Amino acid sequence: MSFQQVAGLLGNASQEANAETRVELLRQVQDLILHKNLTLLENFIEEVLNYIHDPQAVVKKFVLEFIEAASKTLPSILPRLIDHVHFAFFSCQIGILRRLIQTMPNLYRAAFYLTCSAVLVSPEVERAWTRVNALKSSILSLVYDKNEGVQMLVLKFAEMVVHVLSHHTRESERRNQTVNYQPPPLPSINVPMPAIDDEVCLDFVPPHHPLLRLEALREEGQRLFNLLVSITQSQTVSSTNLTVVVLSLSVVARQRPMFMPHVIATLLPLATREGLPKAFATAMVASVHKLLRNQLFNLLKHPASTEYHVDIADALYTLGAKRIEYEAYLRKQSGSSSGKRPLPPSMAPLSMYSDAAAATHAAKRARFDPTWPSQLSSLFGAFNAENLQQFPLRLVIDLVFQTMQTLPDSLAELEAPTPFAAAPFAAATTAAASAGLPSLGAESVKAEPTAVLDPVLIRQPALKPRRVAPFALKPSDPTPEQVQGLTKAIFARTLAIEASAASGGAASLRSSLLARLLSQPGNLASLLQLISPSDPTSAEAQEVLPLEQQLIDAMVEYIVENVRARMELAFGWLCHEYLGGGGPLAARLRGRLPVPLPRRYTRCLMALLHALREKLDVRDRLFTRIVIEAPAFTPEVLDLVLEYCTDSERSMLGLSTLHDLVLYRPPLRKVCLQKLLEFSRSDQLDLRRASIQHLVKLYASSTFAPVVEAFALESVAGLVKLEPRAVAMATDQDDGADTAQAPREISEEDVMTCTALLFALCAKSHSLLLEFAKIYAETSAQVKRPVLRQIEPLFKQIGMASPVVLQLLQSIPKGADTLVHRLLHVLADTAPPSRAIVAAVKEKYNTQELDAKFLIPILGGLDKTEILAVLPSLVALPPALSKDALGRLVASRHYTETGLLVLGSKVISPSDVMLALHLVDPQRDNVTLPAIVQATNFLFTFGNIYTQEVLASVLQQLVDMRPIPLLTMRTMLKAYDLCPGLLSFMVTLLLRLVVFKIWEDKHPRQLWDGFVLCCERLKPLSFQALVSLPPAQLETALTDKPSLREPLTQQVQSLPPQQKIRISTPVLAVLGLAPTQAPPAAHAPTPGVLIASSEVADASSEPSDPPPTSPQPMAMAT
Repeated sequence: MSFQQVAGLLGNASQEANAETRVELLRQVQDLILHKNLTLLENFIEEVLNYIHDPQAVVKKFVLEFIEAASKTLPSILPRLIDHVHFAFFSCQIGILRRLIQTMPNLYRAAFYLTCSAVLVSPEVERAWTRVNALKSSILSLVYDKNEGVQMLVLKFAEMVVHVLSHHTRESERRNQTVNYQPPPLPSINVPMPAIDDEVCLDFVPPHHPLLRLEALREEGQRLFNLLVSITQSQTVSSTNLTVVVLSLSVVARQRPMFMPHVIATLLPLATREGLPKAFATAMVASVHKLLRNQLFNLLKHPASTEYHVDIADALYTLGAKRIEYEAYLRKQSGSSSGKRPLPPSMAPLSMYSDAAAATHAAKRARFDPTWPSQLSSLFGAFNAENLQQFPLRLVIDLVFQTMQTLPDSLAELEAPTPFAAAPFAAATTAAASAGLPSLGAESVKAEPTAVLDPVLIRQPALKPRRVAPFALKPSDPTPEQVQGLTKAIFARTLAIEASAASGGAASLRSSLLARLLSQPGNLASLLQLISPSDPTSAEAQEVLPLEQQLIDAMVEYIVENVRARMELAFGWLCHEYLGGGGPLAARLRGRLPVPLPRRYTRCLMALLHALREKLDVRDRLFTRIVIEAPAFTPEVLDLVLEYCTDSERSMLGLSTLHDLVLYRPPLRKVCLQKLLEFSRSDQLDLRRASIQHLVKLYASSTFAPVVEAFALESVAGLVKLEPRAVAMATDQDDGADTAQAPREISEEDVMTCTALLFALCAKSHSLLLEFAKIYAETSAQVKRPVLRQIEPLFKQIGMASPVVLQLLQSIPKGADTLVHRLLHVLADTAPPSRAIVAAVKEKYNTQELDAKFLIPILGGLDKTEILAVLPSLVALPPALSKDALGRLVASRHYTETGLLVLGSKVISPSDVMLALHLVDPQRDNVTLPAIVQATNFLFTFGNIYTQEVLASVLQQLVDMRPIPLLTMRTMLKAYDLCPGLLSFMVTLLLRLVVFKIWEDKHPRQLWDGFVLCCERLKPLSFQALVSLPPAQLETALTDKPSLREPLTQQVQSLPPQQKIRISTPVLAVLGLAPTQAPPAAHAPTPGVLIASSEVADASSEPSDPPPTSPQPMAMAT
């Protein structure tokens, strides 16, 4: 029954229009297949998951909820779920994204548990783990998202990942508290997730797992923990997110005690107002402090926080916690009302602790308890030379500075015997030295062995504060070595405190200090004056000069180590160098400098750029940023940029830097633009192309367009002189040599070098094509040929619709006709010619300004009448152009204005073209006969167009014409060679020609000769036409072709008598088969020359299909 019930619910959900109702139905399905009958999950899971594509957000959220529940119930199903989660992540709806982030903690735990459980990782499990990790990285990248709600969910997700990617310890808090925790045995992946799923951690990872690396996972967990810590130190974090992070860190510390020290160190600074972002209002500060106080109370009860109770108590005291409140909290946690649990030192009297413990925790209370200095005397008894090392160094320092306020100006003023001997100070000095701190003045105090100090012997009046004389340094004369050592030490220490300065909010102050220390001339001048106050040019002074270079090198090396994070330091340093050493202030400062430092700014900038050259990638734009944003630009920097441009690996970076210099450095605009223009004519193809791309971008600006355009036209103008190298790039000549170089022939590479920039600009500004046409008209044929080969891509970019094409046709410069012809050809191959283009070309042709070759590209726009009228002119063109025209006609490339093929009487068919060629009159149309013959031969190459049916139609029309065209018989021979199946049809045509008396004088002699050749080629079927001839014409034919006599005679002899009697006696007499009689006189055709006799002879000699071996006797009419 459950199966039908689930199917019915899914059917109703698919038909339900209301999204809320559909979700309710799907929720019932979820309850049935996940909680009541798990066996149905396999049958219906895909139907439920497909709703992730539903357009309603509420349905998508339910599917994510279902995926979360299914992964917890059956981890093995996760590989089938993760793809749908991945699809939902890329949804543009913020609500779906938030619901997905809420789902990810359980999915990540399930994926981790499933992967750990797999002894042999299957491809499905590996893919699921990979996809989950990809989703995890994508979600964690949203930690700084603009949406505060998304940030909060990402932080909670990060907390969960830290739990999973860390180890469980015996002190970890768990929901199900057990005495001895052991990682449970991994169950089968086909059973529901056990209740211990919240404790999934790195303890579950088996050794030598094929997919999981324990060390890498541990490091990832540490990085995410550091991310949470960094959020608390951010000045832009909101109060809500800070609250979430504090809660997360508290939970992490209690569940993963190994993070307890870091968590406490992170939370304690937040107890003061200075530890919170400055933008927090008073109410926000109060809210955060209230939460922090509660979490610190929670941490107090954890066993791992025992050694930090003093610090936590101090923070609680700062947050306003009272002693009675603390005692009540301890009683509540211990379940006892007696309050026997000891108090922390900051809230308990000193008598509760031993001397060492009291001394350990005393100094902190002094910071916030005004009455505490009066109790310091009770601590002195704990100090002696033996146990001083046991006390914290911070406590010793605090006590020393507290007591220094009560000391007299000299030891002589102390009353003797004084119990305040120098031993404690000596011991304190030893402890300080062991901790790496400077001495506390032990050199000025003589160490004498004393007993343990008794607090009773200390004079109480001496503890009263007294006025101390101001401290002043006495002048001294350090040596040059001391000056160098101190300078290096100060500089090195300032470099080393980067992390401390950043955490303390002094990063900008540190950067300014570094820049001023290194760059301001006054600092170095003071050092030089200390070294040699009398003579700044002495040898000692000159020896200290390398110190400056050492500091510069150290600064450059430090910046390059992490250049992206230290860019602000680099720019600050360069600005100080510019203002102090090479900028406007140099003129005023240099007069007071004992040793001038010329070119200091240039030296620093070039040192930084050269160091970055070895460090950065060849395409890293950081080099460009430094060059652009540097305070001043020097010739050395320009030389370096040009060196980048000519370097094959760094040319792209160098050219982009030049491009940016043109845009953002107005004083350098002219120089950099000229260099970029020169590179556009470089011999290196890659350099030339890249520079042209940048120039095209600059050409879009009206500021640079005139300069770039003028340079491009000037380069092309060099083609007129046939020495483009002399125009484009100056050739190197020996100094003093005034002999001119001999001109050399221009190459295609020269043409490409000079025209590449203009062609690229023409693609953006078509009007430049008119200027180029004028220059092209003046060039020689040697230049025009490579230009026509290279300009085809430009014509395709311009297109037929550009008005510049029509303008060029209307005013073609004299000598640029080949350019226009090429333009029309390229455009006609890409798009049908427009009506305006066709009209312009026809007008130019009618006025005899253009010849017939310009009609070839627009033949598709002419009708049948116009094509037949211009066909003789097309045939008279050179063979290549004539073949191009005939090919376009035969292919029927005729278009309307909209680009559609013309279907109607205006289309000229292939048979029309063939017939029109036969009607061309050599004398009338001024066309040579060989040209016509060559045109007809070309048409026969289109075997797929001139089929047997088309040729039969053409031959029929040619025979029926009066007068019969001159090339009819030749066409018949070519047709037979192409289609031997026309043999019977051609014999019929020969019989018709006999009826038309082809031998008469009114027909050209060439037709009779062609008739005889056809009879010879078509034998033996052509013998019908031969015996149909009059005896005189038969005798002439046999005389012209003696090879016909014998086979014809044999054929006639083989005829049966009833057929043989139908042949006239004169014909038989001609064949020698009747009594000899004088044949009647007949007028033979006028002697003449057969048309294209050599070609006909060739045709007659070409091998033809062999005749049938045993031809059947045929009836021949008398």
